[in-house]
Amino acid sequence: AFSFVVPASTPAGADTMVFSTTASNGTGTTVGTTVLTINPANGSTISGQKFAIVADGLDANLVDSLGAAPVAFADHFPILLVNGPTGTLSAAQLALLKTDGISNDVLVIGGSAAVGSGVYSQLQANGQTPINVAGADRSATSMALADFAIANFGFSTTTFDIASGDP
Repeated sequence: AFSFVVPASTPAGADTMVFSTTASNGTGTTVGTTVLTINPANGSTISGQKFAIVADGLDANLVDSLGAAPVAFADHFPILLVNGPTGTLSAAQLALLKTDGISNDVLVIGGSAAVGSGVYSQLQANGQTPINVAGADRSATSMALADFAIANFGFSTTTFDIASGDP
């Protein structure tokens, strides 16, 4: 089951990064008046490996996480958001990776202006291997992710959707 309702406003005392962890953990946690019923079956397995996605949760690069949403939905990967290039993963996010059994690869979406080197260091120290998927701009990043999904996750090239990434 995968249902997700984004509240009109972030619950008091929470930020989008905490909200992303809550949304990813599949506990059906109540946030404000919105119930999250995400159940990613503890992450999807591709060739015996479980994956997760890390992306910037700030407005400037939020489109990278939006571009990753179809991949995350199709393969039940959690998306963990960080606070831009100087942000880091929280202890709860790092614990979620362990809890979900994601012991190998984590896709880091966007360039160094979106996700900084500190996140890569955290992932490596936590036992994961970060794989950067990025392009020169948001459109190229989206194309790089699509190419990665086709090559590694069995996505098809017979149909596709187009959306504008312009602000």
